[in-house]
Amino acid sequence: MKMKNFLLCLSLVSLVSATLGSRLSFNANVEKINEVIQPLMLTCSFEVSRNDSWQNTKVQLMYIMHETKGFVATITKDQNITGNADMTFSEGQGTLNNEIDNTSFLQVTWKNASNELSGKYICVVHATNAEGKVEFLSASLKVQVQKLEIADLAQYVVDLTARVKESDDKIQNYTRNVTSIKEELNALKENHLAALRSLDIIKKVNKNLQLSCECLAKPTSCRDVISTEDRVVVTLASGLEVMCDTTTDGGGWTIFQRRFNGSIDFYRGWKEYRDGFGDYNIGEFYLGNENIFNLTSSRKYELRFDLEYENKKYFAHYSDFQLLDENNKYKLIIGSYSGTAGNSMKRHVNKFFTTFDKDNDESPNENCAIIRRGAWWYQNCADVNLNGNWGRGEPDGAFWDNITVWESVSFSEIKIREID
Repeated sequence: MKMKNFLLCLSLVSLVSATLGSRLSFNANVEKINEVIQPLMLTCSFEVSRNDSWQNTKVQLMYIMHETKGFVATITKDQNITGNADMTFSEGQGTLNNEIDNTSFLQVTWKNASNELSGKYICVVHATNAEGKVEFLSASLKVQVQKLEIADLAQYVVDLTARVKESDDKIQNYTRNVTSIKEELNALKENHLAALRSLDIIKKVNKNLQLSCECLAKPTSCRDVISTEDRVVVTLASGLEVMCDTTTDGGGWTIFQRRFNGSIDFYRGWKEYRDGFGDYNIGEFYLGNENIFNLTSSRKYELRFDLEYENKKYFAHYSDFQLLDENNKYKLIIGSYSGTAGNSMKRHVNKFFTTFDKDNDESPNENCAIIRRGAWWYQNCADVNLNGNWGRGEPDGAFWDNITVWESVSFSEIKIREID
């Protein structure tokens, strides 16, 4: 219902803007671009001239939105540009200037545009005239981001290398002699292959190459994944869908627990913690103890915690990680500690996993999962309770003792990576 009302509002906005002339303009650097290799820049501007009957208009708010994904960027008189996490742009700039003959504008740029950016965009301006009446102006445009195919990439590299390395004289010689053309093209092919190995662009399009070429095998772990995104969801060769961290400490991490806003309830039973739960789209989830065991049972892994508290980032690294099977109650084995978070996990080494419906802790008279409103490798309760009650304090918050004592962290990611 809210979206229908919002679209109705935009329809009315379009009528108003049509009556106020061309003071609002909205354009893109190009309406059709190739994915990844070309940037996309949207610019919305609003100008009041001395000859304009609305010269006393004051701009209060300007924003750009996508027809299906919602708000992209917003700028107000008293605040900097704010964006939408689902439409993260590379650069954003703008200003609201209410002086005569000066322009207010909002501009966003995606350096490596993706196909998901295609669609209709709308720019809306909220302004107040001299009588204090609020006016709404809008303008729209359509953008098409074309998916980059293997042939497009090869042609792009060919053109780029040819412009740099080949002179007009050589090109003319190629046209005169077919045999020479074939020989030179073979040499160029070798040069292109070398260029592909060295150019950073191969990393940026690797994900698209994997999706578009059926001959490429699916990754066996997150170490095989290269992406322009910090966090990317992939399906492994085993069929398991996982979220990978591609940047932290060189990337290659498989994330098995992630929390940042408490939108997913983590107070769950043994079966759900065994099989996994949550939503990759929301960004909060637990991969599942059985999946973690299957991933780590045949190779050595390291363990990392990334945490945030009071706008500061912390990490804890453990040199070895092993989770035993369900018959062994998913017993936790970890190696030596390093990091900035403090070794709060030392109390939980060699402990069994406990949930509210399966008590495996060492407390004789109580279930720590019930007391702490979570699930963990509890001893006789905990120094770490990252699956606890989000945003709460003692006794059941999502805490890390060395950092927060009893308070909850504001961000938690637990991840593992294969050791060479």
